[in-house]
Amino acid sequence: MIFASHTLAIHHFMETLWGPFQEKSEGVSLYKGSLDFSQDFHWTVEELQEYQPFTKSQSRPLFCRDCLLEYLKRLASCFSYEVPLYLLLDASEITEETTYFQLINPEAFPPFNLIIKGKYAEKYPFAFPHLGWDHGNNPLGYYGEIPYPSGPSQKIRQALLLPQKREGWDFFPYLLKELEGKAFKVIPESLLTYQWEGIDELFVIAAGVTVLGMRKIAGFRAAGGIDTVYN
Repeated sequence: MIFASHTLAIHHFMETLWGPFQEKSEGVSLYKGSLDFSQDFHWTVEELQEYQPFTKSQSRPLFCRDCLLEYLKRLASCFSYEVPLYLLLDASEITEETTYFQLINPEAFPPFNLIIKGKYAEKYPFAFPHLGWDHGNNPLGYYGEIPYPSGPSQKIRQALLLPQKREGWDFFPYLLKELEGKAFKVIPESLLTYQWEGIDELFVIAAGVTVLGMRKIAGFRAAGGIDTVYN
């Protein structure tokens, strides 16, 4: 019932508002709120029981992220392909860097453009493509009412491969300390072959890589890249 109401609203928006205001619009925001989507989930007893099988393989924030994104992607399909779609994600309450990178994993968010607020978004401006929210420390620009100076700009030659396996995340905070002060991008294992162009060195947590991932890393090495592996 709620989905039907939302789709009707989107169709009405496309028919009446998007056309006249398209040239003056940057796009459409489908979500504005916390990056920890679990804060807005109100669990019933039945839903908690359904969640139990996921507890060993997926945290509650990740489970809620995937649930909400599945719904938002269904709504996104109601828009014309030329409409840029945005999610405004407030990461201000995220207290651990590992949690931030798990939740913001780039492979989870297509077709959306991300606008992110929070200290980790400012600390890691090159990690993945996004706009800053109320801060200017971003190479692609920012969203906000206060003008900021131009953000940082440089070619990124180093990348961190996000763990595909849960064991790899245990070492992730230590690797971030090793990379302190360095500008790097993060690449999910599934997207490595598509995103290694321009990358000279790849930082890898051995425990977090699958067999398929090792083959992709071998391809990166064959293409002239250097992989630095942490065991």
